[in-house]
Amino acid sequence: MIKAGMFPELAEKRTIIAQHHLTLENNIYEKFDKLEEKFRLLEEEIDDLTDKALEIKVYNPLSKEQANSIYSDIGTLLISIDKYAKKKNHQRYTKSILDYPRLNLDQTEINLKPNLNQIEINLRSNLDQTVINLRPDLQL
Repeated sequence: MIKAGMFPELAEKRTIIAQHHLTLENNIYEKFDKLEEKFRLLEEEIDDLTDKALEIKVYNPLSKEQANSIYSDIGTLLISIDKYAKKKNHQRYTKSILDYPRLNLDQTEINLKPNLNQIEINLRSNLDQTVINLRPDLQL
């Protein structure tokens, strides 16, 4: 069994390691405090800059020329948007008018094709029968 004091060099090393850890821990806390202070100062600086920017906008509004140029640009954009919307609505309306009847006609044609084929078959058979019936009369 190991008794206390048997290995004085181990106790000394433990003390040195504990002091070293304590020193490192203190350094970390000091650096953290410094970073916290820098962060607080940066926050204050950002707040000051934001306040100044807002004051500049409030106390120095746009000149009339600047405002007029913005208003004319906005007016031009609004006119362009209206023209575009009218054009798209017109295209949509025209497309709907032209497409639906065409679709209906295509469907009607598809539906009528079998009927036309059947009528043609019936007419051919009737014509053939008529020709057969008329041949004896033609021979006289």
